[in-house]
Amino acid sequence: MAWSAPRTWVAAAVLTAAQLNTDVRDNMLWLGTPKGWNIRRAATVSLTNSAFTGITFDTEVTDTDNFITAPSATVTIPTGLDGFYALSFAGTTATTFSTGGILRFVTTASTMSNAATIDIPVTGAASNIDGSYILPLPATATITVSLFQASGAAVTLNSCTFVGRWLFRGT
Repeated sequence: MAWSAPRTWVAAAVLTAAQLNTDVRDNMLWLGTPKGWNIRRAATVSLTNSAFTGITFDTEVTDTDNFITAPSATVTIPTGLDGFYALSFAGTTATTFSTGGILRFVTTASTMSNAATIDIPVTGAASNIDGSYILPLPATATITVSLFQASGAAVTLNSCTFVGRWLFRGT
């Protein structure tokens, strides 16, 4: 079911059950249903030293509106689902992820600019990488995730999860 623009009612209009179901019930159900994706990478990835490594996700845990078809590195915002998104990434590495690491979200378009690159520092030496960001995105915008590390050698990313949740429409 998709959102449908409610009709403009006029004085003395006769309401039918079908019209109310379409304009009120169906739209309320649509608003109350969470929209977004939960994708993961089960296979390990070698993160090159001093370079950004893009992550390709191999498993769709949930995908409410065909945001991605795994395996893929790119999430695409569907038509009708423009708005604010909460993006969240979490991963673990086999060895310590060096200080100076960066988690990067890249979008082809954002309502706040033509494109957006969000860099989230990975603080301290840790084997857990996580970061979140809220971003306004128009329909057809794409999102990718990459990681940077500077440990002096390649670091193995064991697994990771990328979750996106549509929060609300707006500019």
